[in-house]
Amino acid sequence: MRGVRRTIAAWAGTTALVLVGTLTTTGCMGRYVRCGPEGDTPTGITADDLVGNWRGDPLGRLRLAADGTFTAEDWPVLDGFEKISKKTRGVAGKGTWDLEPGFGDDGKDDRNLVLDFADESSEGLLTQYDIAGDKGSLRIYAYSGDPDLCEFHTLTAA
Repeated sequence: MRGVRRTIAAWAGTTALVLVGTLTTTGCMGRYVRCGPEGDTPTGITADDLVGNWRGDPLGRLRLAADGTFTAEDWPVLDGFEKISKKTRGVAGKGTWDLEPGFGDDGKDDRNLVLDFADESSEGLLTQYDIAGDKGSLRIYAYSGDPDLCEFHTLTAA
């Protein structure tokens, strides 16, 4: 009986090591682990803090209106894990936006900016952004490119 237990324990340990190794080397955990440079969501952020004009780097312009509508110009269209560059195709669009609770389970005041494009298919468009910085210098960002490389599409107030 003791030999059976050792075999089961060895099998379970090997399986766990293979699973952890696969998740960490294939990028399957990349979107769930903070990369570091983006920072935490400022405490007490409201939709009013986001109203205004935003400019992306290297492309994308966004106007968030107080009535919950937005217009976007030169908005990047991505194909899978494509990194945004000056060669990335951009489109114009409009729709509605909202500030929603984030997915953080760390008890912090996470918020996400969610864009709902009304006149474009949202396939290939970044539509959910995290928020970082402080109220005086906010940044909104989303992963673009390989999440293991921590590449972002970042917009700052214009």
